[in-house]
Amino acid sequence: MDVRTGSPTWGLHIALELSSDNGRQVFIPTGCAHGFCTLEPETVVTYKVDAYYAPAADRALLWKDPALGIVWPVTEAQAIVSDKGAAAPGLAACRDIFHYAAKEHPHVVCHPLP
Repeated sequence: MDVRTGSPTWGLHIALELSSDNGRQVFIPTGCAHGFCTLEPETVVTYKVDAYYAPAADRALLWKDPALGIVWPVTEAQAIVSDKGAAAPGLAACRDIFHYAAKEHPHVVCHPLP
């Protein structure tokens, strides 16, 4: 989900399935929020990051905000959500957290998948 204020793709997201079978990975640039829904029990999610974790910079986005337009593969009743995720603000509250700078990442845009 692009949350970079001023970005031509602000508020757009992509959805894809990552699995051991398909071997896909995904790069999530600065200013793009991410979330995941595991579809198998005992799933391990691994991150490769470009900087050390900075708790003061940590943010969350309400996963079920209708403004996101995300069709999750589980119902709200089936979802197991962290306390932080359940209490997170919606997309409208994400304005002015990140600012779009085309010169920094001219090749990074969010495109909806067909």
